[in-house]
Amino acid sequence: RVGYALSPEKIHSLIKPSFIHLAKERGIELIPIEPSKPLIEQGPFDCIIHKLFDPDWIRQLRILSSRRPDCAIFDRPERIKPLHSRITMLEVVDRIAVSPPYSVGVPRQAFVEDPGEKSTIPDWMNFPIIVKPAASDGSPSSHEMRL
Repeated sequence: RVGYALSPEKIHSLIKPSFIHLAKERGIELIPIEPSKPLIEQGPFDCIIHKLFDPDWIRQLRILSSRRPDCAIFDRPERIKPLHSRITMLEVVDRIAVSPPYSVGVPRQAFVEDPGEKSTIPDWMNFPIIVKPAASDGSPSSHEMRL
């Protein structure tokens, strides 16, 4: 039994009838989780897949984890927290150990708190520049960018 908690948009784009059918053929029961209801009262689940990160949901995951340690939680909030900031996200990628001849490229980046203050802009930075919000938490504003 696999519980899933996703935004309505993610459910619409990911949880298709063909996917549910394929999972069922393989003996996997996909069960939608209602985030507004106590998680501990839903299930039981063998594992949970989620893409929700509000404080109440994180609290519910912690409660479930303490009471049901056998339930695997994918994307544990404490493990993916560094990925919710562009500043720390690329630091994580930069530490990935890859054997030659392969590599993982990390774009040069700088955090500029006040773009009006020229002293905070690194000398190596030149145009064109892609500007993105520091938050990379999946919210609509985190996908904005400027050139």
